[in-house]
Amino acid sequence: FFSGFSGQILYDPFLMMIFNIIFTSWPILVVGIFEQDVPDKAAMEHPQLYRRLAQGEEFSNSTFLNWILSSVWHSLLIFFGVVFLYKSDLLVENGQTFGLWGFATMSLMLCIVIVNLKIGIETRWEERQRSLFLLLNTMAIPGIG
Repeated sequence: FFSGFSGQILYDPFLMMIFNIIFTSWPILVVGIFEQDVPDKAAMEHPQLYRRLAQGEEFSNSTFLNWILSSVWHSLLIFFGVVFLYKSDLLVENGQTFGLWGFATMSLMLCIVIVNLKIGIETRWEERQRSLFLLLNTMAIPGIG
């Protein structure tokens, strides 16, 4: 087992708080506020566009299961990818190896990058705005490490 039966937490509680407040909430709020499938006028003229949404056809159990399986896949990819990278005991400039802190920081940074990429892929928001916001959100990562 990878934990060595230790009770040590992987992430610093401050990093978890920052992840939940900044890197998870803000991108979803900003994209949710500014994304539009169709222009306002077209939505008012064609209310049938939202009939499937109003009837709950877009948010089904299979859609939920698909998102859960996607998140499990991404978490396994991040964890085992970082485990693979750290198998060789990467050295820093002073000759020491990365420890638990380095492992946690690398996996959290990859998680943030994947979340931002997933938001960028799944939205229809205007390209310039989305790219700028997701770039700024991802550039904030070194500030937490």
